[in-house]
Amino acid sequence: MSITLPWPEWTAVEQISRGKTGKLYKAMKKDGDSIVYSAVNVISVPDPKDSSKAQLSDSEYASAANAFTDIIRTVQGISDKSCIVDYEDVWLTKREDTGYDIYLRTEYLQTITDYFAVNEAN
Repeated sequence: MSITLPWPEWTAVEQISRGKTGKLYKAMKKDGDSIVYSAVNVISVPDPKDSSKAQLSDSEYASAANAFTDIIRTVQGISDKSCIVDYEDVWLTKREDTGYDIYLRTEYLQTITDYFAVNEAN
């Protein structure tokens, strides 16, 4: 796995999944003596592997990517609710080819099975 995140203090640890909205990574950073984890969703506009879509101009891709990041930033206002995953940051990067990559960092949630496996002894 080779991905460089736009936040220098964060390192991608593993790719968790790949779906229609992009690739999802588990990322970590050291915070003093602790290690903090986040989830990073990388969304490509357009998806470089999808050749079925009509080609748009770079400015149209930029407009779409900026609109998407505006929506994500709007979610930040409601992420303090207990039923919503906490939003941490968003970053927009222009690719060398046509298009943009949107990096969305959120809190990393364990599955209930993993949680109980780690906390069973407590």
